[in-house]
Amino acid sequence: MKLYLYQIWYDKNTKPDEQSGLLAFDCRNNPEFLKREIAHLIRFYDEIVKDADNDNYFALLSPRFNKKTGLTIDQVKNFVLANPNQDVYLFNPFPMQVYSDMNVWDSGELQHEGLKELTQLLFDTANIKFDVYNKHRNTVYNTVYCNYWVASKSFLDNFVDFLKNLDKTIDNMPDYNRDKYFSDARYHTKASFYPFIFERLISSFLLLNSNYNVKPYIYNSGSVLFKKTKK
Repeated sequence: MKLYLYQIWYDKNTKPDEQSGLLAFDCRNNPEFLKREIAHLIRFYDEIVKDADNDNYFALLSPRFNKKTGLTIDQVKNFVLANPNQDVYLFNPFPMQVYSDMNVWDSGELQHEGLKELTQLLFDTANIKFDVYNKHRNTVYNTVYCNYWVASKSFLDNFVDFLKNLDKTIDNMPDYNRDKYFSDARYHTKASFYPFIFERLISSFLLLNSNYNVKPYIYNSGSVLFKKTKK
């Protein structure tokens, strides 16, 4: 089991230093303002993961991982190594939402109104039998945001294929539907619906594929995340 943890490198300020424990995935020439991290993840899979050994594990994290989760990369590595033989390890930066919201799509609709309608259109067009309006319950075993997870190469083979299918589905839609995914979502900075939909897809993928071994990181009550919640 070998771990390869990468950080997205956007500019001179986001290249991980040698002491970080992270490798750099250079995205400076491919900023992907609309598709964001998902476009980087697909390219990362094609360039780094696709031809790797099957016993390798990978992550592609944003430069804000430490700030959002309160975790160091050593903590991530230690958690993965202490819990071998899992398919995917989840480091959910919003663990409280597992308890406050029924599922990731209800949460998404509250934050980005219109997200559920677009997601259901996407699933229906791609012939994926998943109803975002069904009151299914997401748990700690299938809830994660921001693409903060570590996964085996075999898991990524299937998950990225799932992402590529949905990405292609959007690209092949008539313009009047396709453009909706790249219209502005409600957010504190300019961003389209696309990344907010796609960052939640792993949760539905895990519900659709319950055969995977999943290990969620459980934050203790002293975590910076819960301290922020109490304020």
